Amino acid sequence: MQWLNWKVSGAVSRSREFNTGHEAVPLIVVEPPDDDLESGDIASPKTLPHANSSFSDTSQSQLSALFNTLVRILSYVWIALRPRIFSGPQDRQLGPTDWLSGVRGVASLFVMFSHIRVNLFGDVGHGWSSEHPRFLELPIIRLAYSGGAMVTLFFIVSGYALSYRTLSLMRERTPDHFKIFKSLASSVFRRAIRLYIPVFVLAFIQLWTLYFRLQAPPPSEPRASTVLSLLGWWIEAVANALNPFDRNLPAAFNAPLAKIEMVWWTIPTEYRGSLVVFVVLLVLSQTRNLVRSLALVTYLLWATYIGQWEIFLFTAGIVCCDLHLSRQSRATKAALTLGDETPAATPSRKGWKVVINLCLSSLALVPTLYILGAPEGWMVPDDWPGYGDAPFYHTLRIWTPQSWKGNTVAGDFWRCLAAVAFILLVDNTRFLRRLFEFPLSQYLADISFSLYLLHPITLKCIGNRMFSHIDRWVDGVSNYWLKQFLRVVLVSILFGPILFWVSELGATYLDQMSVKFAKWAESKFRSGRETAIALPDTDNATTDQSRWVNTNENVEVVQVRHGQDIGDADGHHQPSPSSDVGTNRLQ
Repeated sequence: MQWLNWKVSGAVSRSREFNTGHEAVPLIVVEPPDDDLESGDIASPKTLPHANSSFSDTSQSQLSALFNTLVRILSYVWIALRPRIFSGPQDRQLGPTDWLSGVRGVASLFVMFSHIRVNLFGDVGHGWSSEHPRFLELPIIRLAYSGGAMVTLFFIVSGYALSYRTLSLMRERTPDHFKIFKSLASSVFRRAIRLYIPVFVLAFIQLWTLYFRLQAPPPSEPRASTVLSLLGWWIEAVANALNPFDRNLPAAFNAPLAKIEMVWWTIPTEYRGSLVVFVVLLVLSQTRNLVRSLALVTYLLWATYIGQWEIFLFTAGIVCCDLHLSRQSRATKAALTLGDETPAATPSRKGWKVVINLCLSSLALVPTLYILGAPEGWMVPDDWPGYGDAPFYHTLRIWTPQSWKGNTVAGDFWRCLAAVAFILLVDNTRFLRRLFEFPLSQYLADISFSLYLLHPITLKCIGNRMFSHIDRWVDGVSNYWLKQFLRVVLVSILFGPILFWVSELGATYLDQMSVKFAKWAESKFRSGRETAIALPDTDNATTDQSRWVNTNENVEVVQVRHGQDIGDADGHHQPSPSSDVGTNRLQ
């Protein structure tokens, strides 16, 4: 019997008999050497790859794809959560008001110090006294943990920053009132969203930390015992904080939002003061520069007389900004008028001028910081022994106006005046401005709001537990100053990076997102509605015309009656066309 030995050919070709996509393997018939059947006459079968080998290759490819996906996810998480120190240097162009942000950043850091000081140096914090002299209680030194003085600076900086753009538009050679009104309307709409979204989100989170008793030590709060009472507390805090007509001072610590976190008592006050700034600017939007400056000073004197310290501080911020723009305008006009005719100052003359300015600024800075760093006693009587016996402080308390007595620490009369003097001094001294434009100051400026909001909950959930461990570690050190030094170093190394990292996350995902959301909400709120503003033409009183501004298309339509001329966007008059309506693009 003749057996056929089938071998698989190595060549694979496409079969014409099969559909495209199938492969036919041709077989070659080989004749055996003889007819006898022996074991060696049967060729070994050629088998296809085993199924386990295919499964192994598939598993390896799946594991490789899973690993690549995991690496990609982790890289995204790292990019989203990495501290800024690992992001490399960032190039930034400093603006004219960035030093203000630097002041706000340093002030936020000092507010944080004021609360950590309670854990580290519980016996330190009163006014300097000859009976118990302490270095950290010296008047100017104690500014590093004077929370009330920093709140005073916050409100002045806010008044300055919020009014800068609007006052700049008012001081243009030909003020565009539509731009002014549009800027004010946008600011009013976005202010509450920008301020309150981070606060309400963090308040919601902090209430849950109370519910799950994550804070150390866990406070006994009956309203945090059930979910319904917790949500009711949060809703009450939101509704109460959004009311700008409830002054709630000096008992702001009793507000529902402040009951969640005491540090947040300033947020409703900040919102109310911001609205005051916008209303004042709206009232003065069509006045001349001199009239506006006199009106601002008059309003500031009125706020001083009635003793409403927060209105005084926000208005003082507007006045400081107006003085800055007035000085800048005079310098620009002088440069344009004199031009190259002004003789260049010699290097020696410039050097002496810098030295004199620096000396005068330093002489003015010392008493300003001395008054600004006065002892702080929250809700204490005038004869509180914690004020100490440092010179002049007792005299200043006696000479406090009656309408200012009973205010909170941030609303102390002399402290408010010193804060205004400090802002004016920094604004007019290049050396001091440079201090707040350094990279460290600008870094603190970027995270200032989130650092202010987040440091209390970070202290309560993480810091207090960490401090208790640190106290046990250094408890065996007998020398007092060495023990305090070790505590400060360990807190700075262990807790500091966590706090700043959390603040960076808050700045990125709460602060910046709220700003973007406010802009988005404003665009959606005002889209799809055809609105126009009728503005009287005050530039040409003899021309009987009205200017209608389409707020959606940013188009200015000038309707001319009686065949008058049409003004273009630059104020030049053009001959009237056949139609009585002209259109100008607003810049």
